[in-house]
Amino acid sequence: MSDRLKKRDTKINRKEKQQYKTFIGSRAEGQGFADRRKKKIQYEYLKLKKKENKAVYDGRPIKDRHGMHPEGSRPSFKGQHAFTKTQTLFQRQKEEKMKEKKEIMIKKKEVDNALQKYNNSKKSKFLKLCKRTHKGQPVMKNQIEYLLEKIQKQTEHT
Repeated sequence: MSDRLKKRDTKINRKEKQQYKTFIGSRAEGQGFADRRKKKIQYEYLKLKKKENKAVYDGRPIKDRHGMHPEGSRPSFKGQHAFTKTQTLFQRQKEEKMKEKKEIMIKKKEVDNALQKYNNSKKSKFLKLCKRTHKGQPVMKNQIEYLLEKIQKQTEHT
């Protein structure tokens, strides 16, 4: 019997807790907080969209249903001017990108050439220094020539 009373008490406690809840939503109830957040974001987005539409259509003549303009106004060519303006801006940006690409390609070629030159000199130096006699001893002629070149380069720089 005590088990029945405990179950009954817990049910009552749950109902009481739900009565005094100060907020809506929890994991068990289906994420009420997330739903509110989504609605708020949607509202903010629609508000922003309305502002953008107002900004776009301000100051332009509005045609009525028959294609006639309101009294005393002519069609404005501001839109066309804006179009050409954006077109030139786009062309400038495109040209800048092309210049940057060309500069990058030139730098890359220079780096590749320098690397190739370095690798060639390193390879030739290695081939000279690694030469051996038929008994396996290093060829001293090449060693001495390499040292002589190195000393000459040092004296030229100083």
